Amino acid sequence: MKQINAFLTLQYVCLAGITAVPLIIASIISNEFKRLLPAIADIFLLGLILFVLAVTVITEISAVGKVRRLLKSGDAEKAVKMWKKMKLVSIPFYIINFIICIAFAPISFPISVVLIPLDYILCRVMIVLSGIAGIKVIAADKNDKIRPIHYVFQVLPVFDIISVLILRKRISA
Repeated sequence: MKQINAFLTLQYVCLAGITAVPLIIASIISNEFKRLLPAIADIFLLGLILFVLAVTVITEISAVGKVRRLLKSGDAEKAVKMWKKMKLVSIPFYIINFIICIAFAPISFPISVVLIPLDYILCRVMIVLSGIAGIKVIAADKNDKIRPIHYVFQVLPVFDIISVLILRKRISA
């Protein structure tokens, strides 16, 4: 559970960083660029945000590995709890992230053309990684009727949450 808690915490820290990125880049491009120290501080802050994003994805990969190991060792109940927590506690992150992207797109127009697709890719990677944990959990379950469609749902935004909500009663934990 430590990996899941660390991932979820880092995910919300990333939300603050993602919110700040358009403002930081605008600050670098603006007239303040003539002052060397603020620009260096902004670049350092961007680097720090990128580092936290990378650590978040690595932590999620570690959490997915933990779910897989728990399933192999026969501790399906704990694996299911981790998977559900990974999916369900992330819902506000994706909603707030979407709202932030919509709000900042017009404000930081030229920059948003690059940043919004990058943000989408980051969120997509997070959904696919947690979906892999879901696929492992579904595959470990003995109920063959639920498998095929839920495998696909686990890697599709919004449908992954619908799938978890449908399966929460069918899969033990």
